[in-house]
Amino acid sequence: KRGTLHGRCLRTGCRHRPGRRITTSCIGFADGYDEEFLAGVADAGSGNDYFCAGPDQAMAVFADEFNGLASVVAQNLDVVVTLAGTTRKVKVRHDFPVEKIDDRRTRILLGDSYGGETRKVLLTWKCNPREALGPVELGEITVNWVSVIGEPVSHSITTAVSVDVVEDATVGTDPGASTEVHRMAELMRAERARREARRAADAGDFRNAAAHFAVAQLGF
Repeated sequence: KRGTLHGRCLRTGCRHRPGRRITTSCIGFADGYDEEFLAGVADAGSGNDYFCAGPDQAMAVFADEFNGLASVVAQNLDVVVTLAGTTRKVKVRHDFPVEKIDDRRTRILLGDSYGGETRKVLLTWKCNPREALGPVELGEITVNWVSVIGEPVSHSITTAVSVDVVEDATVGTDPGASTEVHRMAELMRAERARREARRAADAGDFRNAAAHFAVAQLGF
C-alpha cells in the first residue's frame, strides 16, 4: 500500500511534530531528487536538509544529526510577533513554520535549539502612512522556550521593536543599521531566485531560468 505522496500533505504532517518533540530532516543523494520538496519538508519539520554527492558523505551527515541530539539545550522554541496599531502586517522571510494566532499576533516555530547554535529570523514590517517624523512603534517580539539543562524550565523574553521616521532616507547612513541583516536579506533574495530558476528550468522555460540565475549570482 502506498503512503502519502503529495508534498503539501507531507509538509503539513511534519509541521505538527515539533510540538511533540519530533523533528524531520531530509537527505538528498546525487542529483536525482527534488531539492525544493526535501527543503520544504525539512523546514516544516524544524529539521535540516542535506546534500550528499555519494555514500561516502552519508556517514558525516548522520554523525552531524545524531551528535546534535546530545547537545539539545532548549525545546519548543518559538517567536511570537505582536503588531502595534501603526503596523499593517509582518512577513517572515525564512521558511520556518508559521501560525496565525489572531489578526495581530503571529507565531514562528523554531523547534529545538542546540548548544553553540545561533538561530536567525528575518522579518519585514509594513506600516500605515504617517506624516510626523520620529520614532514609530512596530510592535513586540516575544521569544519562548523550555530549557532542558537539568529540570525543564519555561522561559519568555519580550522586546519592543521601533524605527525612526526621517525626512529623507537616502541622506546619510543609519549608524544603527546592521550589515549582517542586510547581507542576510541579500542572500535570501538570491536563494529565492535560485529556486525560481530551478523551477523554470524544470518546466523547460530556460530563458526565465537564466534570468533568475543571473539575479541569484549577484546575491551570492
